[in-house]
Amino acid sequence: MATNRLAEAEPLMRRHLEIFMEFERKTGHPHRHRSQGLASYYRLLAQMGKSEGEINTAIASLAREDGPRDPH
Repeated sequence: MATNRLAEAEPLMRRHLEIFMEFERKTGHPHRHRSQGLASYYRLLAQMGKSEGEINTAIASLAREDGPRDPH
């Protein structure tokens, strides 16, 4: 985000949150950095010009996923 390469940052931040969610599903414990990660992801999407509804949908989709996506 600091370099204004938002489109490149989005999938990396999404993956970062997917890892936190996977940790929580496997351990049953909240990840201590999840809240900060979600806040950063929200800000990134807002800077990309996404509407509040689009941002909320993107964040909600993270919670619905069964696990991290295989990039291949």
